[in-house]
Amino acid sequence: MKKTSLMTLAVCVAAVIGTVPAFAAPALKVNLPYALTFGNVTLPAGECTVTDTKDNGHETFFVIRSLQGPAVDVMMERNDASDKKNESSAIELRQVGDKYELSGVRIEGVSYKVSQ
Repeated sequence: MKKTSLMTLAVCVAAVIGTVPAFAAPALKVNLPYALTFGNVTLPAGECTVTDTKDNGHETFFVIRSLQGPAVDVMMERNDASDKKNESSAIELRQVGDKYELSGVRIEGVSYKVSQ
């Protein structure tokens, strides 16, 4: 019985590991013109990656990671009104006082806005 349970667990783990690359989205590489603030975390200006880690249909979780180290998890929701077919990928910033915040991401024409 114990051997069967371990074998079943091993098969399930192998199946999950085998399917992860099929669902993994490539990271969007961007060059931040300004430092971005997310709560207590500030991502410095410069190169970073934006990776879609979990898509629930309406909401999506992204990891934004600076090549200099800091990273943040951001929940965003689809913004169908801002979808632009045949548009390139980009990040959208807004200035709040003397700081910049992320307001959205567009990946291959599909727009997302930061959830409030």
